[in-house]
Amino acid sequence: MPYPTIIKSFDEFLELRARNELDRLLFQGIPPSTFRHQVINCFHNDDMLFESDSFLGQGNLRVNDGPEKDKVLASIDRAGARVPYRCEFYPSAASQQSDKYHRLGVKYENIVREFPDNPTFHTFEDWFLGWIEDSIIVPDSCIIIDHYLSKVILPRIRRRLRIRIPRFVLLELEKKGNRNDENKRLVFSAFNEIRKLRLDFDASPFPNPIRTDLQASFSQISGDKNIDSFIRTEIWDYRNIFGHMVLLTRDLIMACVASAEDIDAFYLCPAQPEQNEFSINNFSSIITEIAVTFNEIKLEGMWDDHSLIIEGMWSGKDIMDWGKNRLKMHLEPH
Repeated sequence: MPYPTIIKSFDEFLELRARNELDRLLFQGIPPSTFRHQVINCFHNDDMLFESDSFLGQGNLRVNDGPEKDKVLASIDRAGARVPYRCEFYPSAASQQSDKYHRLGVKYENIVREFPDNPTFHTFEDWFLGWIEDSIIVPDSCIIIDHYLSKVILPRIRRRLRIRIPRFVLLELEKKGNRNDENKRLVFSAFNEIRKLRLDFDASPFPNPIRTDLQASFSQISGDKNIDSFIRTEIWDYRNIFGHMVLLTRDLIMACVASAEDIDAFYLCPAQPEQNEFSINNFSSIITEIAVTFNEIKLEGMWDDHSLIIEGMWSGKDIMDWGKNRLKMHLEPH
């Protein structure tokens, strides 16, 4: 008899286990083996993705050096767990000529630690707000896809920021989502990020429809790199209406070109991109993102003779499932 399926967030999964209800729901009366949760190994098909001892709290996670390494690291990135992060400021001409250029500097080496070189600005929040002041923050597509606002920036900023999302970002996400299943899963996750930014942080798209000439040109281009210029044009078009804007990007070339076009830009990235071992306390978020990336993963090590199968997307997954980070889970005997 196949084991039953549950649709819960991974946090809810852990709560069920803490209340001793997990075995009843997953095993349906069949006596389980010992629940170990010592070292958890994660697999996709036959490829081992990572091993971790942080199942029920803070611990360590090591990414396997295999063919899926880059995708696993990208998933950890989307969970905001690829610390430390680095932030660089690429200034417009006006910003480069201001006193802040030398007073603040243009690089914050480690977002999780104090800013070491300036006694006036001690935290990332102080440094970041010192540059933007009351400016509008404009994320590009990679910032939305990689969840850098909700997972990296906003948890470290106590003041509410003004956020506007370019309509070309929405069009780019739509274009990506129509390509293949993996892109579709990441795009659904990206739109969930936008919903979170709108509900929790009052973010909103630029209000008016895109200029007809720009939209016609956009529909004819091919290749992701060409899209960046449309986002920068949109910033220019709305700057006269809303005031000063600062671009957020994970694309270094995008930041450099924006600066050359007289747009202030922040470039964000992991400070140690070669790192594959992490001290983490958000195992549930990492599992959620990896399940979305690979669609189906297998966790071994919780039970002696059963694996936990986790699906990140399934037919019928709705907007509430995405919003509550729900996963589809069932047991499989070894």
